[in-house]
Amino acid sequence: MREDTSNDILLEYFEMKREQLVREAEKLGLSHPEILKLSQELDLIHCQIQK
Repeated sequence: MREDTSNDILLEYFEMKREQLVREAEKLGLSHPEILKLSQELDLIHCQIQK
């Protein structure tokens, strides 16, 4: 698999997770454990994109 294709997939996944985080935070509030979990997932994806 080409590197830029993998990066494109990661970027799409990151955006999907980011949108999910925003939706859930609006419902649950920023301090909810699920929001923390989603935020940590975004951090991991972001690190993978930066490699």
